Amino acid sequence: VREEALAAYLRGDSPIYEVEYRMKSASGNWAWILNRGQAIRDADGRPIRMVGASIDVTYLKEANEVLEHRVAERTRELAQAMSELEAFTYTVSHDIKSPLRAIAGYADLLREDNSHQLNGQSLAMLSSIQCITADMIELVNRLLEYSTTSRLTLKMESVDMSNLFVTVYNELAAQEANRQVVMRLEGDWPVVWGDRVLLRQVWTNVLANAFKFTRTRPRAEITVACQ
Repeated sequence: VREEALAAYLRGDSPIYEVEYRMKSASGNWAWILNRGQAIRDADGRPIRMVGASIDVTYLKEANEVLEHRVAERTRELAQAMSELEAFTYTVSHDIKSPLRAIAGYADLLREDNSHQLNGQSLAMLSSIQCITADMIELVNRLLEYSTTSRLTLKMESVDMSNLFVTVYNELAAQEANRQVVMRLEGDWPVVWGDRVLLRQVWTNVLANAFKFTRTRPRAEITVACQ
C-alpha cells in the first residue's frame, strides 16, 4: 500500500504523499500509522528526497470505531422508535377519523330525513358540520403523511384568503356561542397559490389567539387586514 501510494505521488497523481496502514510495534501491539510527506526535487524536477512525518493515529481510529458503533446503535433505536410511532399514529388516526365520519354521516341523515322541517339556519349548520369534519379528516391524513415520511408534501391550489378567514372565524365563533365576537375584514384579500390545509392551520392559530386574548370581554371586535 505504501509503495503504491508513493508511486502515485511521484507520478503526479496526487499533490501530497499520504497513506494510512497498520504495523506491529516492538511490544507486539498493532498500531495505525499515518504517513504524510512531500518530495524535494532537483532543478530538473526529479525527486531526490522526501520530508514528512509518521503519526500514530491508533487512538483516532479507535475513537472513530466507537463513534460509528454508537451511531449505528442510535440509528437502530431511532428506526425502532419511528416504527412504533408510525404504528401509534395509524391507530390514533383511525380512532379520530371514525367518529368524524360518524358525525358527517349523522349530519347527512338529518339533512335527508328532515330537510323539509329545518329552516335555512339549521341547514347551514349541518353543511358547516359536514365541511368541518371533512377538513378534519383531511388534516388527520396530512399529519399521518408527515409522521410516516418526515415530509409533508405541499398540495398547491388557488386559495381565497377572505373565504378561508370567514370559514375559520365561523367555526371558532360556533364554539363560543355565549360571546359576541365580531370580525371585520379590511382591504382587498387576494386569491393565493398555496396549500389550503396548512394555510388554514395558520389562520386558525391567529384567530384562536384573538378569541383567547379577548375572552374577558362579552363583546369583542377582531379586525383582520392585509397589505
